[in-house]
Amino acid sequence: MFSLDSVELRHIRCFVRAAKLGNMSRAALESDLSQPAFSLRIQKLETALGVRLLHRNGRGIVPTAAGNALFQQVEPLLKALDEVLTESASLEKRSRAEVVIGIVPTMAYRVTETLSPGNLALFSSPIRIVEGFSGHLKTWLAQGDIDLAICSSISHNASVKQIPVGVEPLELVGSYFGLLSRDGVKLRELEALPLIVGSRQHSIRKRLEKTADENGVKLKTAYEVDGLDAQLRYAAKGLGFAVLPRGTISGFGYSKILKSRIIIEPLIPIHIVVASLPHIENQKPHVAQLRDELVQRVSATLSQHPLAEKIA
Repeated sequence: MFSLDSVELRHIRCFVRAAKLGNMSRAALESDLSQPAFSLRIQKLETALGVRLLHRNGRGIVPTAAGNALFQQVEPLLKALDEVLTESASLEKRSRAEVVIGIVPTMAYRVTETLSPGNLALFSSPIRIVEGFSGHLKTWLAQGDIDLAICSSISHNASVKQIPVGVEPLELVGSYFGLLSRDGVKLRELEALPLIVGSRQHSIRKRLEKTADENGVKLKTAYEVDGLDAQLRYAAKGLGFAVLPRGTISGFGYSKILKSRIIIEPLIPIHIVVASLPHIENQKPHVAQLRDELVQRVSATLSQHPLAEKIA
């Protein structure tokens, strides 16, 4: 009597292998079973279905009419099932893989403590950190080279999820400020100063020049330098002034040489976000978990400044 409840996947696998190979001994060997145990599984399937599936002859085994019909239907289904199971296992493996976080150099030092093992003790996956300017991070994120980015805000892009974490004003960084006020340097005062800035694709330079144009200020670029440490070295040697987000120099060994002043009238805010791609979060659910933790911790770090509310 037919009994669907008695049909087991392992029995079907043995039948398909036997029908495909035409040899019970070889099929048992490939299944890593003894021949009696292998034969018993096929017998149980035949009993459950109430039909004979295989017929022995002098050359081995061949499917019966019922067996051939079952083989033709079941063999592609098993193949599809194996592909699904393999993909699921691969997805689980990927979900346990490392998470790559891209950070702009100007923020790297300030969020180091946030990313320390002690703070992320409950996060089991390994974390890899890469540094890059915002433009590079946005490209790497789109290409899937990084999972999360801590960078300046990205122009409207429906495929990118951005969560604001803070606003940082730009400041002037140099070794000598002379008579410039300690309370801040007016944007118009930059006209007389030699500036050290990144190349034109860098978001900080774009933001600075856009604000200068809007206020009728003519800036003078003394050095175009791609590299934060190089910009700070040039500034430390007195070759000019770098324009960077607040707090940048605290993470470098120039704090005794370099000083900074907030650029005012107007303030020039840089909006910092944690960016991710929704489809990556679907593949790696723990990326969303880390993103939420980063948002909370980086927001707390950036809010610990008297200007935070003023420029928000």
